[in-house]
Amino acid sequence: MHHGAATTNRFPILEGMPESNALFDSAGGRRLQEAIDRLYEAFQAVSLEEPFECCPHCFTEADRIYLERTPVRELTLADAAFILTKSTITLGNERDLNHFLPRILDAWTRGAHYMPELLPESLKIARAAGWASIHVREVSQFARALFGAIDTLEDNVSWYLRSAAGTACAYRRNS
Repeated sequence: MHHGAATTNRFPILEGMPESNALFDSAGGRRLQEAIDRLYEAFQAVSLEEPFECCPHCFTEADRIYLERTPVRELTLADAAFILTKSTITLGNERDLNHFLPRILDAWTRGAHYMPELLPESLKIARAAGWASIHVREVSQFARALFGAIDTLEDNVSWYLRSAAGTACAYRRNS
């Protein structure tokens, strides 16, 4: 990504991210997809702050407009991974992170992450911004469905799935 006076829209980011993986081909994959769908429903009322703040050196006006107008579920997997790395630092605030959270978690389960170690702290920040009981319940259900889907895979679990499980465990310890 270009840092400095950006002049063009860098979104949507279309390359470098998988669209599916063995996690969703497993017996628990259907339950995981249902849990992800419930995350979108639970967080759908969380809107971006007015005004939605972006670092003017890192993001253009076109970037901001794209993020404001694109339905969360329509953000690319790579968009979601990038948003996670910038949320609350140069892109939005804690409430804005909650707006993007369902897509971030959805993309993350599909292997779309740049820095998976950011997820536990980001979940902690998002929760501190004021989750309702439905948010707590659906994120917890998502974590259980994720573990269930991982448990149904063969023994040759990839590094990605091991890192996903480790990140989910770190979230559970921090919440």
